Parts: sequence; C-alpha cells; structure tokens
Amino acid sequence: MNLDFNEVIRLASSKWNFLKFKPGLVGGHCLPVDPYYLSYIASKNKFEMKVALAGRSVNNNMKNFVLKKFYQNIKKNKIKRNSNILVVGLSYKYGVADLRNSLNLEIFNEIKEKYKKTRYFDPFVNNKYGLKDPKNYKNYKTVIFLSYGKIFLNLFKKLKGKKINILDPFKYYN
Repeated sequence: MNLDFNEVIRLASSKWNFLKFKPGLVGGHCLPVDPYYLSYIASKNKFEMKVALAGRSVNNNMKNFVLKKFYQNIKKNKIKRNSNILVVGLSYKYGVADLRNSLNLEIFNEIKEKYKKTRYFDPFVNNKYGLKDPKNYKNYKTVIFLSYGKIFLNLFKKLKGKKINILDPFKYYN
C-alpha cells in the first residue's frame, strides 16, 4: 500500500493509550517459538490462536521482505558482486550477543553467499566476519541496517551524505 510507517505511527500516537513499537526482525529463544507452544495447548483445549499464528507468519516472511529490498536496491544502484557490503546488526536484538533464531544472521549469511566481501558490524557479537569498528566504511559500496540502536544510529549519521549506498529497510533512521 506504500504507506509511510513512521507517519502511521505518528498519527496513531495521538491516541491516549498508544504504545510505540518499531518494525523489525524477530528472533531469539522466545518470540519465534512461544506462539506455537501457546497455539498447541490452546487447540488441545478447543481454542483457536489465529492472531498469534498470523503474527508468526508475518515475522517468518520478514527475511524474504528484507532480502527482496536488498536485491532491488543492489540492482537499482548497479552494485557488483565483488563489492564490499556491510550488514549492520547481526544478533536478533540490539545490545545482545545472542544469535539464536536471528533473522539478521540468516540475511547476512545469504548476502555473504553471493557477495563474498560482505562483513558485518555488531559490537556485541564476535566471529571471523565481524568488524570491531567500521572505520574504513568508505570502502563499502552498500551498508544495510538490520537493527536499531544508539551505536548504529551514530554510524548511520556518519554515513549519511557520503557516497555510500545505504539501505534502511525498516526506515529506522530515515
């Protein structure tokens, strides 16, 4: 429908009991699996959990949503396969090192498979493809933000206005 999510949130926040949530990727050890446990026990007691499972269905497709945006952006900006790509945010949630059920990690792995020079920046996670501090961010043709948080916002501010293709699929910063 091409709605501006931030505008929808701004308008909805005029309601007195509004709770502000941001879109993003759901992972970790609870949210991806708990609705299925709840649905199972509910069905045993003859209750239907359509809404909870519909939410899981949406979240399960977010990886495909982000990858589609990424590949459209890469094609539009004519980014070559040997280009340096930086994925910002690898764990399932900003500020944690936990990679369990991380869609961010799955997205990174898929991009890395096609773009071998892909690295990530997430100071809370350590492995061989990570950067402690992306000081040489000018070397990256594309930077994709998958998480929202203070450190990532600071990086976004550094990159904004530079000759770098920035992809912010959830419009965290834009």
